[in-house]
Amino acid sequence: MRPNRVALAQPKPRPQDVQPPDRPPPEKPKEPEAPKVPAWASADDGVGVPGGISGGVRGGVPAEGATKRKQIAVSKPVFVQRQVMDKLKMSGEMPQYLPAAKLAKVEGVVIVKVCLRSDGTVDPEQTKILKGIETLNNEVLTKIRTWRYKPYTVDGEPAPACFTVKFVFRLE
Repeated sequence: MRPNRVALAQPKPRPQDVQPPDRPPPEKPKEPEAPKVPAWASADDGVGVPGGISGGVRGGVPAEGATKRKQIAVSKPVFVQRQVMDKLKMSGEMPQYLPAAKLAKVEGVVIVKVCLRSDGTVDPEQTKILKGIETLNNEVLTKIRTWRYKPYTVDGEPAPACFTVKFVFRLE
């Protein structure tokens, strides 16, 4: 008696996986070339400061754009997790379920993007409702504007920060 043999199916190659023999393989994209430095800007002129930055200004004067770049980077808000900001919260009231909303049996979720200035106060221009309930949006924004935080720091410097907060309003 012979055991039954089972033929295993072999995967068929897809047309896009097979390279025809008459075509060369596709070329890889070329990496961009490094910008060429003009001769007058080379560091080999013997005038530079030992330990200085290549291409820097002679005499140690900062380049015009160097200080502006740092200011721009700090002025843009950093997105932070809410748990981090909860540890920095000093004061503020939570939104309450309004009696009119309870009578109207309004339920739902309000999600707010809260942005803080570098001093820890809420920035009302950047704080926005992402998902809301018309009857409760004003109450939520009013209470959020009372919140105060210790300044969020980046590299030891106070910086503006943003985070999201979710409020669930449910009748019990």
